[in-house]
Amino acid sequence: MNMTTDNTALERQSTAVEGDARTIPQKPLFQPATDVIEQNEAIVLQADMPGVSEQQVEIHLDDDVLTIRGETPDIAMEGFDQLYREFTSGVYERTFTISTDIDRERITARIKNGVLTVTLPKAEQVKPRKIAIQVDN
Repeated sequence: MNMTTDNTALERQSTAVEGDARTIPQKPLFQPATDVIEQNEAIVLQADMPGVSEQQVEIHLDDDVLTIRGETPDIAMEGFDQLYREFTSGVYERTFTISTDIDRERITARIKNGVLTVTLPKAEQVKPRKIAIQVDN
């Protein structure tokens, strides 16, 4: 299977609005750690997206480019002064180029405990099969 990833920038910068002194804050962009597993029937992607729920995940297939994207919500810290914080909200995004050997109509996805699993079924013509041996009498 031919599958490549697009390494995008890991952090977005604030963008100035032309003609305005304000800046529009952008959330950090993370590239989720992803395992790619080949099985007999499918290729399976498992992407770590902690803090992302089902409603915050988008998966798009445009020609041979599969894009996964998820956003963590902003966590409001009210009622106390926060001294230190390591976890931040942000956007997870990663793209993959998928082979024509994938059955695009049967791609499925689910997210559980911060792990997005995308199953890319192989097309019938590329699945391994056993060939029976005929015996001549």
